[in-house]
Amino acid sequence: LSGELTDVVFHWVYESMNISTNRAVTIHEIAFYSNHTAAMKGLGALLQEDEAEGSDYDFSVRNSAGVVLHGFNYALGPGAVITLPASAPDGTPVVAIGRYGFRQNQVIHSVTVPEGILKIEEEAFYHCHNLATVYLPDSLRIINESAFDYCTILTEVHLGSGIQYIGENAFHFSLRDIYYNGTMEDWSRVVIAPTQTGWLGQATVHCTDGDIPAKQTA
Repeated sequence: LSGELTDVVFHWVYESMNISTNRAVTIHEIAFYSNHTAAMKGLGALLQEDEAEGSDYDFSVRNSAGVVLHGFNYALGPGAVITLPASAPDGTPVVAIGRYGFRQNQVIHSVTVPEGILKIEEEAFYHCHNLATVYLPDSLRIINESAFDYCTILTEVHLGSGIQYIGENAFHFSLRDIYYNGTMEDWSRVVIAPTQTGWLGQATVHCTDGDIPAKQTA
């Protein structure tokens, strides 16, 4: 990287990840953000939204790429096992789960996120105290900060191979097993926010070619 570009990328990394200036930024982090800035901006462009009507779920329109899922329009019984929709009623694909979408839902026990979803916004499932198992697709690229934080009985996550970034406090420290649909080398390339590394370190990552034991995942 040129000196000018390096300065720009370092500033972008610090601003985006809230990394204190007394911590060295790794070459991997610089490479990730420089290589994926366009993709992140593309996802950011989806933030232009207008309301769209759904049937059982709330959606908002982003752009021609798809819509964002914001939550339910119906009541669930205790211990609910749900699969989220991959598209809106008009067939437009769901590309993200919105901020606070299912926040503090106390009845969801297991949730499956379908293929096609690229991003889970911050606090999307925050404080879902009965959520125990999560299935995430290969299409998923970004899990933002506190997406599953304070899900206190969430011990098991099935994570797709496409994940690129896991944000601050994305998962609670109750997590014990990550079933990752990629290799150990693939996992080493996932950018994990600093505060999340310790909590994920308490979980065993089960990769397609072997396990990364707890306390060695950071």
